[in-house]
Amino acid sequence: ETGAVMDVSGTQTHLDLPVETGGIHRESTLVASNAGAINLAAAEGILLDAALLGKAGDNAAAVGGALSLRLTTRNRIEPFAGAFPSGDRRIVLREGDTLTSQEGVVRGAAIPDVLNGQAFFDTELLADGGFERFNAPSDHEIRFQGDVDISLKHSVVLDAPALNVLDNKVNVSARYVALGSSDQNYQSAPPAMGGTGQLNISADLIDRIGNSALHGSKETNLH
Repeated sequence: ETGAVMDVSGTQTHLDLPVETGGIHRESTLVASNAGAINLAAAEGILLDAALLGKAGDNAAAVGGALSLRLTTRNRIEPFAGAFPSGDRRIVLREGDTLTSQEGVVRGAAIPDVLNGQAFFDTELLADGGFERFNAPSDHEIRFQGDVDISLKHSVVLDAPALNVLDNKVNVSARYVALGSSDQNYQSAPPAMGGTGQLNISADLIDRIGNSALHGSKETNLH
């Protein structure tokens, strides 16, 4: 909830390290560590209002963190058929909106049934938190709600049978971007549907993986 913090940032400090300059002596040197990883996984849904931090230590060689947002029913143990909801699983990516402003989530109250099977994520948490890698696997769909701009240093993986831009403008850039479904059990992509949106992918390497469909886009640019 709001006010909570998950912090896997690296750190830094000065250490007296040996330096050879015509003789060995010790010199104060800034040493920094890489950030860690945050892995969020659920079968029924994810509602997240916490701050996420994965900043690299204060050194040019240190690397920012990795964030994984996984929504799948594959790992749950069902006591009998029909024990749990079986609808589609959808990751919803959007910029800046809090949960309470749109979904009617109230602290202490029951979570509305309409939210089952959905994971809501504010993409501004990625850059603000210093993350360099983002992985989003979903059993059925990744949906963009409103215009979204994701720009990371290393990689973005959008792993689902359907990618829906909902008539919005979506920009994704990183050194490596992967699109499509990597799960062999979810290779039956739905029919693609057009729209008025725009999807722009910019990367040094773009991977198209498995079978997937694009919805809600009139123009798609991969470069």
